[in-house]
Amino acid sequence: MRHYILTSLFISAACLSSFAQVKEIEINSKVTDVTIFFSGAQVSRTASLQLNPGTNIIRMSRLSYTMDPNSIQVEGSKQYTIVSVNHRHNFLQDADELPEVKSLKDQLEKVNNDIELNRIEMGALNEEKAYVEANKSFIGENKSITVDDMMDMSELYQSTYRELLKQLADLKFKDQALRKESAKITQQLQQLRSSKNLYTSDIIVNISSPARITSELKFKYVTGNAGWTPSYDAKTTDIQSPIALTYKAKVAQSTGEEWKNVKLKLSTGNPSKNNNLPSLAVWQISGYDYEEAERRRKEQERSYSNARKKSSAAYETGAAPSAKEAKSETDEYIVEESDKLTTTAQYTTIAESSVNTEFNISIPYTINGDGQEYTVEIGDIKLDAKYRYFAAPKYDASAFLVGYISGWEKHNLISGMANVYFMDSYVGSSYLNTQSTLDSISLSLGRDKSVIIERKKIKDYSKPSFSGGKKKVTIGIELTVKNTKNAEILLDLQDQYPVSQNKEIEVELMEEAGATVKKEIGGLFWVLNLKPNESKTIRFVYSVKFPQDKDVANF
Repeated sequence: MRHYILTSLFISAACLSSFAQVKEIEINSKVTDVTIFFSGAQVSRTASLQLNPGTNIIRMSRLSYTMDPNSIQVEGSKQYTIVSVNHRHNFLQDADELPEVKSLKDQLEKVNNDIELNRIEMGALNEEKAYVEANKSFIGENKSITVDDMMDMSELYQSTYRELLKQLADLKFKDQALRKESAKITQQLQQLRSSKNLYTSDIIVNISSPARITSELKFKYVTGNAGWTPSYDAKTTDIQSPIALTYKAKVAQSTGEEWKNVKLKLSTGNPSKNNNLPSLAVWQISGYDYEEAERRRKEQERSYSNARKKSSAAYETGAAPSAKEAKSETDEYIVEESDKLTTTAQYTTIAESSVNTEFNISIPYTINGDGQEYTVEIGDIKLDAKYRYFAAPKYDASAFLVGYISGWEKHNLISGMANVYFMDSYVGSSYLNTQSTLDSISLSLGRDKSVIIERKKIKDYSKPSFSGGKKKVTIGIELTVKNTKNAEILLDLQDQYPVSQNKEIEVELMEEAGATVKKEIGGLFWVLNLKPNESKTIRFVYSVKFPQDKDVANF
């Protein structure tokens, strides 16, 4: 039977005495699994143990400086007893041992080696160039050589010399590029080494062992400076086909650790939020005292200024929010494999609980601690969709294709940006909003040039009239829509007329052309069914009457 011990941030006097007598043993640990939240991550590690009889003080070092000490969990074995667990920051850690620093040092070493090899090659070519130049002088001074031999040797000299100069020029440009790269990496190293977050975390475990044994220790903790965001590729070939959605995650971390070949789990949970139930407080209202409010505002500004200074200091020292792990039973649903090419999405399982959703990626990934985004595929989904066109030609003369997606709830989709492809062409990006209570969600698939829309004023209505000190302006608008596609389409067409906010200004909708009218916003709405190559024309007319000696703003 295994034992689980949560972190204790205090150590008894007996433990302190034991610590003083027993030397700490530093061991290396390996990251095996990482659960990444929208903000933060839970890192699971494994370490091999060589325990002596009695008390053993084990130190796991080079851990994330953003670790939350309250989140540490250590899993032991029945072979030994875990007496206590402690966390501390290590400010003595050599900066060159940090993963991101080591990575840059390796890059710098490679670039400098390339510079040296390039220098050696340039030296060899310069010697060859000097040899060719010396032979040229010898040819000119040797009177026993015939004219034909001299011509042949001259041509050979010119071709060889020209090639040498070209190679030397190429090597010179290469040397300049390598030295620029070396300077850039050196600058990055200096910035990292001068950073205030170069310290790491240590976890110290006090273990009591009955004998000399070899065993294993597993532990996990929550760390900041990591997260993931959902993203999608949405593809459809025509307005009769379903939408092919590739579900992806953009993952990044700058925890000070390297996650090499680890199993990833993407979670919709948030470890930084507490689990306390909200409760109602008394909602008090009273008269408004402007002088008292101003006094409180100034006090609040002073408090906020002080809080910013403190919070900045907290962030600089890598302070992380506390977190508690919520556990619940889960049901697993395996994403079915596609008959197409193998992708990482085929190795994703979904675990859904009443608290959050987790995507288990069974293929190992490497996520470096450089803050760069890495793309992880979660799944490929076919979504049923009905297609309609939308146009508001007063603001944009284009017709937008919109897919109304149904049955999306069962796929655990999360709101995010989607790269949209229509007929194998990239048409732009659109936001997929899954926070909807409707039966379907909409996704804009971009503009479609095969639906042509024209909006223009009708000249017959352009002249104003005057009567009783009032000026009346009548506006007529003509909308022409043409479907040049080979398929029938449905178009939601919108336009508007002005709404008066002044009793002296009168607005009248004279001709509505069969529109659904929303008077409170001046909205005109039509639903048009257009067959292939069919055109339709709509005319609506409105008038605005106002005092002759006044102007109307925004008209």
